[in-house]
Amino acid sequence: MGNNEITELQRNNKTAMTTHFITFLIMIIFILLQAVGGSATFLYAMALTIVGLIPIVMEIYFWKKDKETVMIKHLTAIGFAAFYTICLFTASNNLVFVFVIPMIFVVSIYNDIKYLLMINTGTILESILVVILGATKGGFGFQGIDSAIIQIVVMIMVGAYSIYTAKTLLENSSQKIEDISKSQEQTERLLNIEG
Repeated sequence: MGNNEITELQRNNKTAMTTHFITFLIMIIFILLQAVGGSATFLYAMALTIVGLIPIVMEIYFWKKDKETVMIKHLTAIGFAAFYTICLFTASNNLVFVFVIPMIFVVSIYNDIKYLLMINTGTILESILVVILGATKGGFGFQGIDSAIIQIVVMIMVGAYSIYTAKTLLENSSQKIEDISKSQEQTERLLNIEG
């Protein structure tokens, strides 16, 4: 491998870090706008900023040490999950759940089915819990049973589709490797016959 070539893991890590930071930034902008508008406090916004920035700073640290580190995968998933969970359970708007959807697809680039299963189970359970708490106690951005059902169904679909997509990509990669191997064998046989 040449000096300018990057590996699949390096590419995945860079994508995960970049999208994690962008998603965090967008969410913080909305939270700061809520603070300016008076529906959230600046202390709340600052606390969430710190919680959200810690894993991003750690990702940069590990990236600088080793671009092939698996820590970025874990920090992206778990670090964002912690930030997202706090936002979800303290939100005044039930649409906060949509911010986890792009991150689920980003983590899918690692093609780790068990990891996706764990992440998606967590997001589905969080959605169910926030809906139950919102329906029984009020708050949590609860907007009624119709919105609650849509939230849960969408999270189930996203979870199932991300796993299905990762499995399909793994099968496609295996098929390409198999095809290349067969092509090489045929080429070697032809060269042996002609030689």
